[in-house]
Amino acid sequence: MKISMTAPVISDCPSSNKKPYEILFVMPKEHSLEDLPKANTELISIEKESLGEVAVLVFGGWATETRSLNYQKKLLAFINKQSLKYKGSFMIAQYNSPWALPPFRKNEAMVRILNAS
Repeated sequence: MKISMTAPVISDCPSSNKKPYEILFVMPKEHSLEDLPKANTELISIEKESLGEVAVLVFGGWATETRSLNYQKKLLAFINKQSLKYKGSFMIAQYNSPWALPPFRKNEAMVRILNAS
């Protein structure tokens, strides 16, 4: 089954350690879990995931490791200033195709939050 590129593509925020990290692909809403093709490797799982409430910081350009970590730190400073609590790892959402030019790229540093009131 062919599915056009979906956006955003969400991944764990890059870090200097070499552990594997998750990459989440958002499927078009016209598909259900039941009609998506089965994974052809055990390294891939197809699951329904809800991010819940998240804190987000939008940034442009390339989402390189250095830039992603910089925006993660800025988002963490904002979360701390707002006295929010977060859970899980920081993530990076990328909305553009790989060939989009840096001035036109949209990315988000994000993390799940516990007390969004």
